[in-house]
Amino acid sequence: MLFAGSTEGAHRACVLLGIAATCRAQGVDFERYLDWVFERVGTHRKRYELPLDALTPAAFERASAPAP
Repeated sequence: MLFAGSTEGAHRACVLLGIAATCRAQGVDFERYLDWVFERVGTHRKRYELPLDALTPAAFERASAPAP
């Protein structure tokens, strides 16, 4: 990340790109996933009673799937 501005900026950009690549590999819409996860990230324990590992792209895909 040559033009990230700082080492921390490069690290954050790489984390975000890694999440985007995971979404792409699993066929998850990246923007919808970010909207879903940002809504839950600050309140996931109190409001949604979710552990942190329940906020992954795979968890989003399971939560977004229509009920059988």
